[in-house]
Amino acid sequence: LREANNYVEIEGILEEKNLEKKVLDEGTDKERKIISGNLVVAVDEDRKYKVEFFENEKTAAGTESKLYKGLETVINEYVSRAKALNDNLDESTITKVSIKGAKISINDYWDEEKKVMYTTVKLRSNFVNRVTNEFKPKAIFDVEAYFEKIEKEVVDNVETGRVKAECIIPIYNGAVIPVTFYTTEDKTYGDIGAYLLEHYTAGKSAP
Repeated sequence: LREANNYVEIEGILEEKNLEKKVLDEGTDKERKIISGNLVVAVDEDRKYKVEFFENEKTAAGTESKLYKGLETVINEYVSRAKALNDNLDESTITKVSIKGAKISINDYWDEEKKVMYTTVKLRSNFVNRVTNEFKPKAIFDVEAYFEKIEKEVVDNVETGRVKAECIIPIYNGAVIPVTFYTTEDKTYGDIGAYLLEHYTAGKSAP
């Protein structure tokens, strides 16, 4: 099963910076340095996206990872809104960032006490850049998926105006992940929900 097209691009204000350096398997022949954590990027007041990162200091060939060095720059130089507020810095110091090529993934968590598996959608990426040209806040995605169900969203027997699409996305190593998408109620760019209901069919794959 091939990996489906799965592309996410976000441009916005760096809201939070939660990256840290760690040493895994310290004291063993498998010891390695990594950078892991997440960045929270705000596109506007209502839309904020958490993107997770994990990168080894060395590549599989044993050379220095450029992605690791890039994340070191983020740790050392990028300024989040949270830090600016905490340190009484001017808003102009807050870093504007662009993340291209992120992927939609999922995180499974088993609650031993409740004996329940919780699944949440997450975004993951390997690199992030400063925005040095014209700043254009946005969050877009291009995903190829198998549609299990496409229907109008109903809450308490009342249609919300949104459409819900339950999808399966093939990812790396032959694995698949379940993801549910909801269209917006904003019709500024057309009625996306109506378009989905008219042009897409459950039981088939489509971009």
